Amino acid sequence: EISACLVGSEMCIRDRQSSSLDYTLYQLDRDGKLAAKRIIPDEEKIFSIMHGDSSRMFMFSFVNNKIVYIDKSNIEKGDIKELR
Repeated sequence: EISACLVGSEMCIRDRQSSSLDYTLYQLDRDGKLAAKRIIPDEEKIFSIMHGDSSRMFMFSFVNNKIVYIDKSNIEKGDIKELR
């Protein structure tokens, strides 16, 4: 049931087992299978990740105290861009 509510969506998990505060983004396809995975290193200083809209996932970055985003179509390798 939990995976059913995440189908076609994305989620993030912050690794509290390690000394770093990396985020791992997971994007699931409509069948609930892993479509993309990306680790955002602690150096990016991401404070929170928000759902976003149909094409972007928004994040708040302490590096420049701005809202940044990544295109959902390229979560694995896309650039993290500043929202303007």
